[in-house]
Amino acid sequence: MNEEEYIALIYKAIKGEISLDEGTLLDNHTSLSNDNAILRAEIEDSWLFSQDNSILLDEIDVEQDLQKVTQKMEQGSATVSDLSAKAEPKVVPISKSPRSSMTRRLVIAASFLALLTARYFYTTIEDNSATIYASNDKVLTIDLADGSEVILNKNSQLTVSKDFSKSNRNVELIGEAFFDVEPSKTHTFKIKGGESTVTVIGTSFNVKVNDNNCVVGVTTGKVKLNDSDGQNEIILIKDEIGKHTFGDDRVTKQREPIDNISYWQKQNVVFKNTSIQSIVSQLMLMYDVDIQLSNPNISDCKVSVVSNQIAIDKVLSKVFLSLDAQVEQIDDKTFAIKNGTCK
Repeated sequence: MNEEEYIALIYKAIKGEISLDEGTLLDNHTSLSNDNAILRAEIEDSWLFSQDNSILLDEIDVEQDLQKVTQKMEQGSATVSDLSAKAEPKVVPISKSPRSSMTRRLVIAASFLALLTARYFYTTIEDNSATIYASNDKVLTIDLADGSEVILNKNSQLTVSKDFSKSNRNVELIGEAFFDVEPSKTHTFKIKGGESTVTVIGTSFNVKVNDNNCVVGVTTGKVKLNDSDGQNEIILIKDEIGKHTFGDDRVTKQREPIDNISYWQKQNVVFKNTSIQSIVSQLMLMYDVDIQLSNPNISDCKVSVVSNQIAIDKVLSKVFLSLDAQVEQIDDKTFAIKNGTCK
């Protein structure tokens, strides 16, 4: 039995449509290896729905979907909406309402495809929300029900309330994402990120959240960044970057070129005739690192750099190569730049 056939049997068992012989075959195959058992458990655990969602499983024709998947994989094209595993996954709006059966069917199909290929992402549904997880090797594009688009970075997750676009537009982010938000006169768009809240009217911007801070870079429009109590807040416009430091609740902003804020999407970092002072400032916000210049005389040096390797150590090496400066990594979050001269 190949993996596609095994997964199809798992879904038939979940639906309660598996025959006695198929059930025995499924159990035997599950017991053959630990990987088989883990795969089956992952699929079953991912779709333990509440009673409200039991209708979803009745709407899935596993054999028909498997046939479509196989055809699309052989063609090597299309998107998740076409049930293709070879294109970048496109997550569609999530709802628990029986009226959105096609949407839910595509979510199931997307999860099926993810497990079938490299487990690019998976979605869990709780009583009040749905969470989309990006794996460590795939950036996801998510279309929200209000027309907004979210590009979710690797190793990140986005939680969307079940009433999204109906009574609110609230989401929660762990990690990093780029948001292109549709304007709405009815509901503001709010992002909960750690101890920060980002409030939007209609704009595009990048948000990065970790254990220590939340950094927002605005490409278009206007964004408000504040702490959990709403006591400290700033308004950000195009080409402004705001930072909320959780430890002391400081909320600060600075004006910087915004071109590189979503470097993880473009998979490159570009600086054109930019001063070292500005480059260091941008990189510290982009990567949440500390960069120490031992020679302040190079702060005003201007360089042009294109780096297709986006790891911070690679970017720094390329930036300071032309200045004959040495890059020393102190720890995961600290870099020292030694010597160097303007040319």
